[in-house]
Amino acid sequence: MCKQAGASIAHQAGGGKRGSAVCRRLSPPCKMTAEVILSTAPTEAPMYQRPTLSLSQVRNAMNVMLDQAQQEPDRPLAIAIVDADAKLLSYARMDNCRALPQRMAVSKAYTSAMSGSDSNAYAERLKNEGRNIADFGDPQLVAVQGAVVVRDPATDLVLGAIGVSGLTAQEDEDLARLGMQALGL
Repeated sequence: MCKQAGASIAHQAGGGKRGSAVCRRLSPPCKMTAEVILSTAPTEAPMYQRPTLSLSQVRNAMNVMLDQAQQEPDRPLAIAIVDADAKLLSYARMDNCRALPQRMAVSKAYTSAMSGSDSNAYAERLKNEGRNIADFGDPQLVAVQGAVVVRDPATDLVLGAIGVSGLTAQEDEDLARLGMQALGL
């Protein structure tokens, strides 16, 4: 084995004293060893892609939910749609919606996206495991009904979540499910 083979790799990578791309002082067997080693190096890493919610899907879902909610204008609510990383994609609040439902809609959607489950199922799971939401040290997590996780039907990957707050817990969840259907997945 060539004593300079290790050095040739460093030179190939630009680590030589002169910063050259190829070590010029190598004998032919060393060059061949370096070429074999470098030719077996992995090529470009694969680009990972995951499906996401489009702006038109999110707008459609938001419009459907707001149209439904505005049939009862005296019951103001807030709606939040987040992506798989729980980043806000869309938010709306009806006139006269109080501060708590505004905050809760975002927190419910955040919780569903982060946990990968509907907020009601997540709350039930915590209860069954004897855990408390505070165990996670994330002040934005909430364990209350009113959000649904959105999954890609082909891959089952989490695409995001929809959170609603301002009505009864079941009504919040029902409206979020209506929005999920409007996404057209």
